[in-house]
Amino acid sequence: MQASPKGLRHAFAVASLQSGVPINFVRKWLGHSRLATTEIYADAVGEEEQNIAGRLWGTF
Repeated sequence: MQASPKGLRHAFAVASLQSGVPINFVRKWLGHSRLATTEIYADAVGEEEQNIAGRLWGTF
């Protein structure tokens, strides 16, 4: 399985939010002009997403 730039970006955003980084920082780091765009990542904290992210990070 190859990591994609989009997958890495998504995993970074989700991991940042789960680690307690304020969402406005993540918005700035990702270059989003609207907070609503970044809020999509805040919803990706379920068990399935964590398993997918764990598999992604395990490929390195």
